[in-house]
Amino acid sequence: MTSHSDSRHLGRDARPVPPDLMDRLLALAERIRVDPASGRLVIANGAARIVLCEDGTIRIEGRRIVEAAEEDIALSAAWIDLN
Repeated sequence: MTSHSDSRHLGRDARPVPPDLMDRLLALAERIRVDPASGRLVIANGAARIVLCEDGTIRIEGRRIVEAAEEDIALSAAWIDLN
């Protein structure tokens, strides 16, 4: 059986694979959930969550939400509710 971690089998542009890559991918996978019944994709880390819904709704939850931009932050909606 051929090992796929050998870069000779991945092509000339293959980069070396860090030894902890699988552990990092598994830790990331534990923070992502997909609910096929509702069509929701949830990314969670501690008290922070981002929920992406099939209907286009995006819900961001957290103890503190910070926005920063070098230029404008533009909001465009039929209604913008600030509290």
